[in-house]
Amino acid sequence: MTKQSQWLLQNKVTFLLSNGYFSVISSIVLVLAFSYAKWDMVVQSTALKAWLVLGLILAATRLTHLRVFKAQKGDVNYLFWLRSYRVLTFLSSLLYVALVYLFFGAVSPTFQVVIMFIVVGVTSAAVATHGVDRMTFRLFSHTILLSTMVILLIQPERDFNIMSGLMILFVLVVERASQQTADTMYKNFELTYSMKYRATHDPLVGLYNRSELEHQFEQQFITSPHGIALLFIDLDNFKSLNDTLGHAAGDEALKTVANAIRTQIRSDDVAARLGGDEYVVLLALDDVSIAERIASAICKDIEQSCDYDNRINKVTSSIGLAFKADSAIGFSRLLREADIACYESKSLGKNRVTTRIIE
Repeated sequence: MTKQSQWLLQNKVTFLLSNGYFSVISSIVLVLAFSYAKWDMVVQSTALKAWLVLGLILAATRLTHLRVFKAQKGDVNYLFWLRSYRVLTFLSSLLYVALVYLFFGAVSPTFQVVIMFIVVGVTSAAVATHGVDRMTFRLFSHTILLSTMVILLIQPERDFNIMSGLMILFVLVVERASQQTADTMYKNFELTYSMKYRATHDPLVGLYNRSELEHQFEQQFITSPHGIALLFIDLDNFKSLNDTLGHAAGDEALKTVANAIRTQIRSDDVAARLGGDEYVVLLALDDVSIAERIASAICKDIEQSCDYDNRINKVTSSIGLAFKADSAIGFSRLLREADIACYESKSLGKNRVTTRIIE
């Protein structure tokens, strides 16, 4: 899954569950209000008692689901939360279907109107609360509407049969409205992502820019229980390549280097382009030898990937590695130590890794 897809999924799930409280409160009010209004029917019917109890259990389950999601920290499996929300939403739709099935044929015309008002109201509201996810919306609204159509169709009164047919039009209307809602929200999500991406990433190579690198350091590394390593990567012979083969070749080399870095680092490492031909990688670890292996792999990958014009314009990298055994260090100090180590790599002949241990 791409970063954009993951970000869209995260926003979809967050939006759905932020509206979940409204849905839960509505179901609680529904169950309690109808049970109170028709208590004489409830006490005489095992099915209605079960509907009341199961409705309250489902509401409590959904509230717990929402609270646990809100309390999540760190990596969140948004796909799991989306799927579980869909299941609970479908069960909620069955609560409304049971309302129509159990009450509609046994109450007065006034209460029948109220039931139809509820059916139309909750499915219309779902366009806004569930419309961002087509599957969730359909599991909720279509289950209620299609089931209600069947219940109306089997009623002996001809008026209800006609109403059942008219509900087909309503189904088409809410389906169209939910599609428009989903399209609009996804466009807004994509626009927001695009603006955020441009503000935090280098436009040429797609790695983080310097400001976002510092932000990631403050968010992930400054409170880390592990040590911190910073790789300062400076390209060798890049200016010669740029002057000889042109800026297009230089840009291609910068992209190749970024891909080499992506290939060799771990999933939780953070890579950025500082500007020009300088790159930085942040790693949280306790064993400096792991950082040295990653740095060496990057150095070797760049050497093999950036061989131009029969080695005359061969691009390599000098890498400085600064390591602190704990996280009690500022970004500027760590970067400065790695920069010094990088300079030592160049002084020793380039295309190598030099390590500085910070006490």
